[in-house]
Amino acid sequence: MAEEQRKDDILRDVISWVESGNKPEWQDISKKGQNIKHYWHNFDLLEIENEKLLQKIPNEKHVLIRLIVVPESLRKCVLEQPHSSQSAGHLGYKKSYHRIK
Repeated sequence: MAEEQRKDDILRDVISWVESGNKPEWQDISKKGQNIKHYWHNFDLLEIENEKLLQKIPNEKHVLIRLIVVPESLRKCVLEQPHSSQSAGHLGYKKSYHRIK
C-alpha cells in the first residue's frame, strides 16, 4: 500500500507535507483539484505510520479512527474485493467496513 500511495501524484505530495510537518500555503494549492484540497483542509487529521498515509475520521460514536488512505489506482479493487467472493453479500455498513479494513 505504501508503495502505491507514493506512486499516486496527489498522495506523493500529501505524504511529503505530512513527513515534513509543513502544510503548504493555500495559494500554492488553490488552483489544483478537489482531492488535494481535501487533504489540505484535513492536514491535521493526517499521519504516517509504517510508511503508510492514514487519515483520522470520526466513527458513528464520534471517536476518531485511523484509516489507510487508498490511492486512486487501488480504489476499485478495494471496493470490489469484499463484494466479489463467494461469501460476499450485503453485510451492512459495519461488517463491510471491517471486511475492507
